[in-house]
Amino acid sequence: MLIRADASQEIGTGHVMRCLALAQAWRDAGGWAIFAMAGEMPDIERRLKAYGFAVNRISAKPGSEKDAALTADLAISLNVCFVVVDGYHFGVEYQDRLKKEELHLLFIDDYGHAKSYSADLVLNQNIYAREELYRERDPGTELLLGSQFVLLRKEFQNWRGWQRKNPEIAVKILVTLGGSDPDNVTLKILKALQGLTDHEVETKVVAGGGNSHIFALETASKESLSSIQLVRNAANMPELMAWADMAIISGGTTSYETGFMGLPSLITIIADNQVRVAEKLEKKGLAVNLGWHHKLTGTIVAEMITELAANRNARDAMSRIGRQLVDGRGTSRIIRAMLARIIAVREAVESDCEQIYEWANDSDTRAASFSSGLITWDTHCNWFSEKILDPNCLLLICSDDKDNSLGLVRFDLVGDEAVMSLNLNPGARERGLAGFIIIRTVDELIKRYNISWVSAFIKPQNLRSAKAFERAGFSMNGPCNIKGKEARHYMMTNEDLIIQSPPIGFGR
Repeated sequence: MLIRADASQEIGTGHVMRCLALAQAWRDAGGWAIFAMAGEMPDIERRLKAYGFAVNRISAKPGSEKDAALTADLAISLNVCFVVVDGYHFGVEYQDRLKKEELHLLFIDDYGHAKSYSADLVLNQNIYAREELYRERDPGTELLLGSQFVLLRKEFQNWRGWQRKNPEIAVKILVTLGGSDPDNVTLKILKALQGLTDHEVETKVVAGGGNSHIFALETASKESLSSIQLVRNAANMPELMAWADMAIISGGTTSYETGFMGLPSLITIIADNQVRVAEKLEKKGLAVNLGWHHKLTGTIVAEMITELAANRNARDAMSRIGRQLVDGRGTSRIIRAMLARIIAVREAVESDCEQIYEWANDSDTRAASFSSGLITWDTHCNWFSEKILDPNCLLLICSDDKDNSLGLVRFDLVGDEAVMSLNLNPGARERGLAGFIIIRTVDELIKRYNISWVSAFIKPQNLRSAKAFERAGFSMNGPCNIKGKEARHYMMTNEDLIIQSPPIGFGR
């Protein structure tokens, strides 16, 4: 995928950082991603490159016709299967230019800023997202709306099963107000913290890579009666959020990260697009809305900190609601919706018999099978005739968006379990598609059947197949024996299949 997003002192780093979450998940599933940026922000570019993603420069005014043309040219030259666009300067003309080149487009939005929408997918991860914001859209545009689609970076995924234990009195405070904080709201919060008389209070303040007020923050930290530690350009936000008992944050993506981590929070608004987030999160009981930063006084901030720190019941409720609203599976749901656009799936029919026979007798296929001998035509025809009529078997043919065959996936159903096998078209191998095909077809399976877990059995030496299933979210359940031969049992359990449950958007 090609990701077109910008970061700067004025707009912050939020657009790029949430796209980073999608890039990481896409790569984990077997793809690759590259960023295209117009402005220069060295710290954020270094961070992207440290994560292993290349950054291309777009030499044009952000959102302009030239920007769209250069982005389209870059996407075509790289032969990407999806373009992701995130930013308020990208409008309807920008979408139309990319769609004119027959590029698949995911458009990330926050409040319906474009006049209309022609993208394949429009994503609004905010808690207030609703269909009415996107009434002017093409018939083929699908909406992905709400907190079930929140983009969380890879470092948060390891904390999905973690449970917070709120202390009787909160004494560890995390302050993080975005990647740049141009109005230096962090300093106002620090001065309020200086007035706290409880010397047991510990504070960690995160200053993003675009923050230009470091000297003032360092000075204020040293003057505080309580312990204040300044953390620059933190790369371990989940650990910092797990350390803290409560947080003071802005109403951007961080508010969903603290929700996922069950971290009770006070939210101050530092940009127009944060107003509805802060209001809705307070209404849901997820956080306390302090309102606009310029209306805050040190006294108000200190009072609200003290009040929430002493109210364990309120903090327990915030932790519980946060995990309910943000379950950490948003990127998986988004990738499923993207794959539905680029991988077509249909049930096998009689006319597929010969092609499946050719795939089955491919030398690599036979080597990976637990019965490695060549299959006769009569044997195959009898097997195929039985399988397409068997109500406990699902044969799915996969193809790309240009109708090129990719391979066959078979599910054998036993009760609420499905056993999966994959046979790629030899011409579709070596393209990193296997993981995507597994994700896509498991999604199709869940739409049709009530399944609690999916199994796959793989020869120990078939490392390529094992890696594909791991990329698709399967875990190894241990060794086993299939037809007298050693095998590895991979499983996707009900806990992982839960990503299939919430509805995808509001249809096309």
